[in-house]
Amino acid sequence: GPQNMPVFGNMNLSAEDKRDIISALLFQQKATQVGGMDLGSLGPVSEGLFIWIFGIGALVAITVWITAKSN
Repeated sequence: GPQNMPVFGNMNLSAEDKRDIISALLFQQKATQVGGMDLGSLGPVSEGLFIWIFGIGALVAITVWITAKSN
């Protein structure tokens, strides 16, 4: 959001909680992408752009090819 993150000091989180969070973050950084290509890990925008450019572009190319072939 537009506001600053709160400070998580020793009053909010214990040392064990902090270690758990750090280990979870390190695990997520090392995890492999099980969903296929990660496309630079840019998120759903890059995946949607990939489909629009290549997927729909391929459909248009196939449609033009089939139409030209029938003439």
